[in-house]
Amino acid sequence: MRAIRERGRVCWCAAVVLACGLASGVLAQPGGSAPAGPGDGTELGGPKVMPSVGLGTIVERDSSGRLVKLEVSPAEAALGKLTLSDAERDAAQGVIARRARAFDDLVRANTKEILAIYNASQSGRKAEAFRGLSALWDKASAVRTPGPLADQLAKVLTPENAKKLRGIVDEYFAAAVDEERPASKGEGGMGAMGADEGAIARVMLKAIGVELANSYRRTVTQGGAEFDALIKELSLTGEQEGKLRTLVQEALLEGDPGVSPRERRRIFATIWRDLNAEQRQILTEKMRAQDEGPGMRKPKGK
Repeated sequence: MRAIRERGRVCWCAAVVLACGLASGVLAQPGGSAPAGPGDGTELGGPKVMPSVGLGTIVERDSSGRLVKLEVSPAEAALGKLTLSDAERDAAQGVIARRARAFDDLVRANTKEILAIYNASQSGRKAEAFRGLSALWDKASAVRTPGPLADQLAKVLTPENAKKLRGIVDEYFAAAVDEERPASKGEGGMGAMGADEGAIARVMLKAIGVELANSYRRTVTQGGAEFDALIKELSLTGEQEGKLRTLVQEALLEGDPGVSPRERRRIFATIWRDLNAEQRQILTEKMRAQDEGPGMRKPKGK
């Protein structure tokens, strides 16, 4: 059991690094959030069950023969290939929503830590990154305890649909492991794992990484979406945009994700002095439209 738990820890740690790489890149890029895939959970309400389209497969390949990347977990993607009753659909939606909340709570409570882990790994500070990852693993019981998503979903489906779900997921994992095996052999596996175990671990970590990245987008980068629109409306210069993005990112990492009305006013007050008359007028009108008060008070002496 110790070996199994340790393998899970290795997979989880690698997944966090992968997810941070995906999501922090989204946060840092001009233009803001990444494009949303179908059912990727970028809505405020969390991930939605994909429409039922009958029994099928989630194994799709591109023109080069490689697997097409899933935008959600394999189990959630497989669910969309089943014909569900209303009761099954409602129950499955509840399972997915609870899992999304568990991931969101983990990311929300550890946003700074996740970015610190990513920065440490990118800077080659492996010991520091591993210590952070181990600490995060210990905080992830709400995600780990309920078990794999496929098992959770199978419990709320009819025996027939549960069997179909597992079959679709198993088919995808088999194809994904086959694709990862050459890379695992080339790297000599992951740590002490052999090539086959390494391939399985890589597939697992990528699946978890997708869920973490989607959670990061929901809880962190979504808070900056309104500022992306504002940047376009104000026609900010490169310098002005850079300053605004720095302020927004700092606000997103303070306390709960999202920018509170108070933080929003502070950000706007800070950039006010760098705006021209036309930009100030647009900003004032926007604040009024958002019912944040009778416009923003101009800094004294301006």
